[in-house]
Amino acid sequence: MQREDFTAMMRHRLAVFALSLMCLLAAMPSRAESWKVIRAAWGTPTPRFFASGDGRYALKVVPNGPTAVAALITLDATGAEREVWRSALPVFPVDAIIAGRTTPYVVLFDAWGHAGQNHSLTIYGPTGQLVKDFKLEDLLPADDIATRVAVSPTDRWWREGAQPSLFGAERPTLRLDFPWGRTLVVDLVSGRTPLLSEIRDAVPLQSLALSSDGTLLATGSDAPPVKLWDSTTGSLRLTLDAKADNAKDLTFAAQGQILATSRESELVLWDAATGATRPFIIKPLRPISAVAFSPDGALVATGLAPGKFRAGDGLIEGEVKLWDVATGAPRLTLRWQENEPPPGGAKASDATPSVAFSPDGGSLAGGLWRGVALWDTATGEMRRLLPTNAPVPSLAYSSDGRWLAAGRQDGTVQVFDVTTGNSRGTLAGFNGQGNMAFSLDGRWLAVTSLNNEIRVWDARTLKIHTILRGHTGFVTALAFDPDSTTIYSSSEDRTVKIWRVD
Repeated sequence: MQREDFTAMMRHRLAVFALSLMCLLAAMPSRAESWKVIRAAWGTPTPRFFASGDGRYALKVVPNGPTAVAALITLDATGAEREVWRSALPVFPVDAIIAGRTTPYVVLFDAWGHAGQNHSLTIYGPTGQLVKDFKLEDLLPADDIATRVAVSPTDRWWREGAQPSLFGAERPTLRLDFPWGRTLVVDLVSGRTPLLSEIRDAVPLQSLALSSDGTLLATGSDAPPVKLWDSTTGSLRLTLDAKADNAKDLTFAAQGQILATSRESELVLWDAATGATRPFIIKPLRPISAVAFSPDGALVATGLAPGKFRAGDGLIEGEVKLWDVATGAPRLTLRWQENEPPPGGAKASDATPSVAFSPDGGSLAGGLWRGVALWDTATGEMRRLLPTNAPVPSLAYSSDGRWLAAGRQDGTVQVFDVTTGNSRGTLAGFNGQGNMAFSLDGRWLAVTSLNNEIRVWDARTLKIHTILRGHTGFVTALAFDPDSTTIYSSSEDRTVKIWRVD
């Protein structure tokens, strides 16, 4: 065989192999993609290639004096390069990341702030358009720059590397974890940095609640203690001898600083300022599946899981009890229906896994295994049943009481018009175990979502507004700040993250 023929054959085989590899990687499920540690600045080298995590694209960077020219390329069926876009770069990048599948975004890391220049992290969109050009001061606070950034007559760079990760295929998010404990999140589509700060704990967090004035944050796990934090500074205020192993176990009263925690068949009310408990414990005698305070703080509702019934006792499906917060005395029992126990006794599906008071306190919604019951809190009469055809582990009213969001166990959120009982629409992405919240101004509906995400929907149009990524574990609960621009979220990754929503 001639040498030229052999070379041609090898080129063909390499092209076929590259195409097959690209197809295989493209078929893999989307996940967070870990990248190498960002290196310190290096001298201008010969042309360099930076490949995307899925093998679809490569960035070809060619030196051009102190700057560079970059071309985003891909391979055609023959293995030949196909240029997607070309752009002149202000610096030769230290490193690059390519995110997205059908719409590639390019992130360039330069020498972390050349003297006389502002570039530190630059994002280019799918057609080569400039999305955002960050300065070092845009990415790190002044104290980090003073202690963590090395300075020479010509350059500034981080003394320590940062570990980047990519999340999302079509709307990618970049997360940078710095070794000194700081995390930066950048939405590559908008160029925004939504993560304001975070609180780090030593245990996976299963629940979160925010006081009505937004000053106190309560977090809990499946073992004591429940912790109370200053929501502004992130400092620990108080610990309580209680646990909270699901998103509905912690609830603040709308008036004052009363915090409710549940343990099996008991409800304990705490003074969140002192850590003292009320002189009584509310005991419904059946496991508590959900808790909610009335808007005036006078009543607390407990959704009840089924207990063990003797024949003839009657199975009460969807039972909710209302209690006097001042005395702990029972006020009213709200019921879906009463019938004889089915063969084998009560089922887990007969519980009321979520409860929510309307903003005026006149109605209480209870999520059941096949719909949402709306009760009159004065008479106990069931006004309406909103069908969902799936269990409802989470409920949220809009601040004006017009809309009711029902998080279903099938991973969707159904939004109802409370006045008519009609469904406005169904939203995808609920993780089935966390919770939801409307912003106080009525603009947003935030939902604990799949893939460790938080989805924020426009409550008026039911269109997705943004996806908050950055948690590395299951998102268990969230809450809106009273100003409607901040979201707090807890996760099994042992953090509470504080996000900006605009």
